[in-house]
Amino acid sequence: MVPRSPCLPPSILIPLVLVVVTGCASTAMKVSQDYSAGTDFSTYRTFAVMSPQQIQERFGAKPLDPDDQRRVEEALSRGLSARGLQPAGGARPDLDVAYVIGRRAGKDPSTYGRTYEWSGTSPSAEVAPITRDIEQGVLLVDLVDARNGQLVWRGEAKGKPDANQLDRAVREILRQYPPAAR
Repeated sequence: MVPRSPCLPPSILIPLVLVVVTGCASTAMKVSQDYSAGTDFSTYRTFAVMSPQQIQERFGAKPLDPDDQRRVEEALSRGLSARGLQPAGGARPDLDVAYVIGRRAGKDPSTYGRTYEWSGTSPSAEVAPITRDIEQGVLLVDLVDARNGQLVWRGEAKGKPDANQLDRAVREILRQYPPAAR
């Protein structure tokens, strides 16, 4: 009889490793918010997403690919509806919603490496953090009071640029809306 190896078979091990690696990679998203103090967010009941032209004027950004635009707007609509806001449906909204997707340089301090030193007669090794330059995807969502044009809330998600994370980024951003009172 041949002894069995304590290792998992590749048919189980490979999918398990992919799930763990994907899970670890997906946690790298950083989400933040800012808002206008003193704003009574309970007065906002409806929203409308700004047109691509209005978004371009607001952010100076190039228009998105129509498929990406549709995906972002659908995710925003689902997310805002889940937070208690309703689409204005052609009527004047309480909030205008603007968004922009971009990329910017960032630092990744999560990598580690070995540094070696020679001190006199013996070498020594030390594991130390090494930062490296990376490209970050950024999704910015602005909620603007439609009556006076003032920015009342902004959410931002930064992470590895990945179109498949778009829904998650919108969900994570809008999870912070409405903000808790300061």
